[in-house]
Amino acid sequence: MRSHAAAPLLLALALAAAPGCDSPSGTPSTQRPERDVSWLRDNAVPFRTDAPGGDPSDLAPLGRIVGGARVVGLGEATHGTREFFRMKHRVLEYLVKEKGFTTFGIEATWAECERINDYVHGAPGDPHKLLSAQKFWTWNTQEVLDMIEWMRRHNQDPGGAPKVSFHGFDMQYARVAMDDVEAFLARVDPEGLREVREHFACFRRYEDLPAGGSRADYTGAPASEKQLCRAGVAAVHALLEARRERYVRASSAKDYERALRAARIVVQNEDEQVNGAPVRDGYMAENAAWLLEQAGPGAKMVVWAHNGHVNDVDVLMGAHLRRRFGADFVAVAFSFDRGSFNAYVNAPSSALAVRPSTVGDAPAGTYEHEFRRLGHPRFFVDLRPLRGSPPASAAWMGGPLSMRRVGSLFSPINPASYLFPTPLPQWFDVVIHFADTTPSTLLPFVR
Repeated sequence: MRSHAAAPLLLALALAAAPGCDSPSGTPSTQRPERDVSWLRDNAVPFRTDAPGGDPSDLAPLGRIVGGARVVGLGEATHGTREFFRMKHRVLEYLVKEKGFTTFGIEATWAECERINDYVHGAPGDPHKLLSAQKFWTWNTQEVLDMIEWMRRHNQDPGGAPKVSFHGFDMQYARVAMDDVEAFLARVDPEGLREVREHFACFRRYEDLPAGGSRADYTGAPASEKQLCRAGVAAVHALLEARRERYVRASSAKDYERALRAARIVVQNEDEQVNGAPVRDGYMAENAAWLLEQAGPGAKMVVWAHNGHVNDVDVLMGAHLRRRFGADFVAVAFSFDRGSFNAYVNAPSSALAVRPSTVGDAPAGTYEHEFRRLGHPRFFVDLRPLRGSPPASAAWMGGPLSMRRVGSLFSPINPASYLFPTPLPQWFDVVIHFADTTPSTLLPFVR
């Protein structure tokens, strides 16, 4: 999985305010009076554990914050933190059982996750192999596998709760999506299959193993070649759209929509390989909204992604979802004070590899530093009352103070570079905070 580069706005803010300083003049935060945390102390809600299962009563205040929202975006300050992953599992269980949520989506590729969805609804298969097939080390963990296994058990006996589906809304790989389009055509239109294969042929040459090269190969291809590939994948999507009625009659509305979305994922993937981050978040939001629409008018969805995607900054996924769903979208940040996490480690003394890194107490000038003063091992707080005219005792929370944000890559020689100015109540509705964290439990990739 590629690292999450900062959006231009985030980068500008990072350059404008150095970590460890809390005023434009650069006055060190250690020389300022202590901030008043009385509002935060009064409104923070400690919770018992991040472990899924068990008594969910301590999450009832979080349920009241969610209210009748249809989409809850669960972020993460790193892609490799055990407590974040377990807590997301726990929140998902609570929202399914207590709030009627029906759909789960993760920052992983759509087509590969459809196989996991089949599994959680009772199809045979090896969930570890299905998880490995996503190609993301970030999700190939025991914590995510445990959640998948819970979803399957829940769907076998949901009690009074709805069944829950597992989906991906990312588009970073396209080979399996192309395979799915071709498999659909083989069933409903063998003549059309030959045409589709001809259209896909150009882009297939650049796709991932076992059939082709790397993403870098396509990025560096001649412009004329990329134009040919782009025209080919667009033609496949247009062909499926034009033959909608015919293909629905030959299969079903559900099968047709799944094949059409696979073709759309290929179009998105080609564009994302060329244009990168500026288009990716919009496509992820489009796919998440499509999944919710396909689930039906009463559906509710949990969205799992990085803090850098679920937030309300314009052009990012959270902002797209906010424009579409308004107050029916709740954006949840995850933060931590100190601890360890998995990431690709970029250090002069070692080869690039996924391994644990550890950071100490968050420095002054960060939200996490102020959160430590409450003394809670874990808590959440509703940030929405801080918009507009916040209480004087909480005005400082409008920031921007710095906040940790680690993507897939981490350089232990410069941990301060992962602190970014963040106006927390403007970008998120809720923050879930942990004082101490440990690395996610990585699994080997299996075939």
